[in-house]
Amino acid sequence: MGSRITLERRVAVEMRDASLSEVASLIDRIAAARIYVPADRLEERRTLRLEDVSLAAAVRELELMAVDPARPVSRPPARQPG
Repeated sequence: MGSRITLERRVAVEMRDASLSEVASLIDRIAAARIYVPADRLEERRTLRLEDVSLAAAVRELELMAVDPARPVSRPPARQPG
């Protein structure tokens, strides 16, 4: 598959009565990040129209979760003995 788009990429989103599982699957195929939807909302249906927003903003508006593997997870510093 070709290169994937970043969450910062500007997009237009128009969907009518689409299930969140379908939307998350589509975004997951094109995005550099992994897209997740809460299990209890998989069949929730949404209508949405956004123009010139970041892909991250669209994901937030849909209340999905994006995990970008290019960004390391922040961890607290290791405790020093003593």
